[in-house]
Amino acid sequence: MTARPWTAEDLDALRSLLAWYTVAEAAHLLGRTRAATDTAMRKIGLKSPARHNQSGGHRAYTKAEINYVLGQHERGRTLAQISRFIGRSKSGLIGKLLSLGYSVQQGMISANSIAKEYDISSKTVVALAKVRLKYVRSSGKGHGKRYRFTDEQAAELRRILDGLTGRAKAA
Repeated sequence: MTARPWTAEDLDALRSLLAWYTVAEAAHLLGRTRAATDTAMRKIGLKSPARHNQSGGHRAYTKAEINYVLGQHERGRTLAQISRFIGRSKSGLIGKLLSLGYSVQQGMISANSIAKEYDISSKTVVALAKVRLKYVRSSGKGHGKRYRFTDEQAAELRRILDGLTGRAKAA
C-alpha cells in the first residue's frame, strides 16, 4: 500500500492543528497515522507541541482520557503504547495513575485500586478475593502486605462487586 503524499495544504493544516491539539489528535483529524504525522513533522522541522495550557501549567487529564487509559491498560496495552497514542509522556501518565490510587505494574491491579473504584476498604476486596478466587498474589509481610490481581481476576472481582452493589460499570 502506497502512502498518501502530504500536500502543502495538509502541512498548513498540520501546523494550525498543532497549536491546539496533540500530535495524535491532529493526526486523527487529518486522517493520518501518528507515525506518518511524526515523519511529516520531522521533514518540515516541526517539533511536538508543548503540553502546557495557557496559564503555564500542565494540561489536565480529561475523564475521557482517564477512562481510555484504564480500559486500554486492563486490555494489556503497555503504558508506553497508551501514552504515545494520547500524546502524553509515560512518566506523566504513571504519575497521574498513581495519584488516582491505581497500580501501574503491567498486568497486575492492586486491591487498593479496586477498593477506590467501589469506595470500600482494600481488606474487603482481599477477603472477597480469598473466598471467590483460587489464587491471590501478595508481596510484603504483615501489615505491609500488598495484594495484586491479574487482569482476569480483577475483572471477576469487579463483576462480583457490581452484582453486590447493584451497579453496572460503564464499558
